[in-house]
Amino acid sequence: MPAKDVSNMGYSLGKEDLKVVPLMKSMVAELVGTMFLVIIGCGAAMQWKTDFDTTQVSLAFGLAVMAIASFTGHVSGGNLNPAVSVGLLAGGKLSLLKCVVYVIAQCIGAVIGAGILHLVTPSQHRAGLGSNGLADGVTPLGGMVMELLMTMLLVLVVYATAVDTGNKTAPMVAPLVIGLTVTAAHLVLMPYTGTSINPARSLGPALVSSNTANHWVFWVGPLLGGALGGVLYRFGMMNNQDN
Repeated sequence: MPAKDVSNMGYSLGKEDLKVVPLMKSMVAELVGTMFLVIIGCGAAMQWKTDFDTTQVSLAFGLAVMAIASFTGHVSGGNLNPAVSVGLLAGGKLSLLKCVVYVIAQCIGAVIGAGILHLVTPSQHRAGLGSNGLADGVTPLGGMVMELLMTMLLVLVVYATAVDTGNKTAPMVAPLVIGLTVTAAHLVLMPYTGTSINPARSLGPALVSSNTANHWVFWVGPLLGGALGGVLYRFGMMNNQDN
């Protein structure tokens, strides 16, 4: 998710982004990147050859983000996640136009990725295609709060490593740090919600498998967390060299 140079951006509707070829390239990058994220992460979550392993799934999602960011980062910023796009919008680092286009592309890519998994996986092993769901005893509010917090953490790390040029704590390793943050979030959230922190990742498998119980949790929590993370970093943590 290493963003392109957005350090000097402000809040914008995106008229400056109305350039067909660059916008289409960015849309394709987000679509293809999110498709691969769902195939890799949800494919690992299905684990129909072995017993379920939280660590394996967590690493699959984190490593996927690292790999995909390396070929999408220079094109679209490698958001791969509506919550990240909303977080960048909330902090004035992504225009409204690009945010909307990215979210649409991410959702389409996630549905395509889940569709591919459905087609290639034996019917007896498809189940929910790695879709998210609340664990027994976990309330929708509790799941939403946990998703909010971990997504907020993710967006704070995206800002610190890929957006804030004045932050030198992790130079040149943004994809690695962001990927490890995704892994950490999965290790925490897996027992609660199966881990979303990404509404598109939740949407694809849910639609294809018709497993939409409490699906709102995996939109409201991550989107609120992303927005809060973007605002908090922009106004409370951004390195302002003038100060």
